[in-house]
Amino acid sequence: MKIVYTEGCTCFSLTIDKKDVQDLSEVEIKNTLLKVIEHLNKDDVIQILQDVAQRVGEYKYVDHCDECNDDICEYSIKIK
Repeated sequence: MKIVYTEGCTCFSLTIDKKDVQDLSEVEIKNTLLKVIEHLNKDDVIQILQDVAQRVGEYKYVDHCDECNDDICEYSIKIK
């Protein structure tokens, strides 16, 4: 399996085995993702989970740190 992501200027493309992901079914894309996850190390999987939580998770403001002036927030995803 070969996954290729191309970006730059006005060119954006994601293909799996030379097939555009827009032409694949949701099941095919999810199965590909599962195969990719099987080959990643623990740190890479953790990073993916963090990215997904920020992208689709429910945002919640937690607090503000006066010392560093940063906001503390959390993102949560409930899986049934």
